[in-house]
Amino acid sequence: MPISKRPPPALPSPATTSVGTCYTPETPATPPTIIPGTPAIGDTPGTPTMIAGTPAIPGTPYPCPYSPACFTAVSTRDSCHRLLAPFETGALLFRDMRNLPMPTLISQPTRIQAAGSKPKLIDEYIGRANSKTTGVSVAHMRSPQGWSEPGQSPEFDEFTIVLRGMVRVTHRSGVMDVRSGQAVVAHRGEWVQYSTPEDGGAEYIAVCLPAFSMDTVHRDD
Repeated sequence: MPISKRPPPALPSPATTSVGTCYTPETPATPPTIIPGTPAIGDTPGTPTMIAGTPAIPGTPYPCPYSPACFTAVSTRDSCHRLLAPFETGALLFRDMRNLPMPTLISQPTRIQAAGSKPKLIDEYIGRANSKTTGVSVAHMRSPQGWSEPGQSPEFDEFTIVLRGMVRVTHRSGVMDVRSGQAVVAHRGEWVQYSTPEDGGAEYIAVCLPAFSMDTVHRDD
């Protein structure tokens, strides 16, 4: 005759506010204290003073508060120091881990149409288009030799890290050539213009803070 497995006990739901019974710390007893008085003389006893001690106070029971943060991968006891069965510990860990924040995988970028005189590839991984992120945008750029785009005075800071080739940054005070292994920061509000004039073009990462937006880039007409 097959033996049916005993179902595990029901675990408290996330809405549960207590689990089991907890106890306040026990207060130990204190012994009496004897203070010597007058010494005994002959048949006359002395007069010592005795201060009574205090009895032990046992712990007071109260409902244990449910605290998911107390469950760790190496713990076999809950927040009330109740010894848990192995399956119960695992179930509590699994349930509580589901409520924790976790990383978000960006499985692929979104191809963005580029501005400029020649075709350029822009793959946005993080930003308004691909991840619905408004605080920052991260894009992988690949531009050919001879590419350039209109000047701009954006409302965001732009951080450019050159992976291959050279990116030329023209600004109101001159020209800056940023080569492979280097980076440049274009501060919000200042006018800049990007181009890749050298053979082979360039490959680079552009990070905008806050995220790039056509409404805030303010390109030249």
